[in-house]
Amino acid sequence: KRVMVAAAGVVGALLMFLTPAMASEPVRLMLLVGVPIALGTVSSFALPPDFIGSERLGLSYGIFYTCANIGLVAGPFLVGLARDLTGPYQIGFGVMDAFSLISAVPMGFLRPYRSSEKG
Repeated sequence: KRVMVAAAGVVGALLMFLTPAMASEPVRLMLLVGVPIALGTVSSFALPPDFIGSERLGLSYGIFYTCANIGLVAGPFLVGLARDLTGPYQIGFGVMDAFSLISAVPMGFLRPYRSSEKG
């Protein structure tokens, strides 16, 4: 699951980088961008119990959704701000590239939860 989220972030960044060049082929672009986004999203919803533990399932999903909602609010704002400050839309795609790559970084540091109980 962790690898899938990281791969979706890296592939998503690459495809966001290519988006301006593929603007004349919207169907192919939607398919190429949609697949890694879908795989990364589904995999990320399965991660919280693996890293916080199933006994704290409510807490893990609360933290997950809080972070996701902060990203849903801040992401479009920052992309729009970058476009407003610079002019071209390509800068917005660069900001989205950065977000995708940033999402892949924590996957290398997270370790699965191990219960301290002997059993």
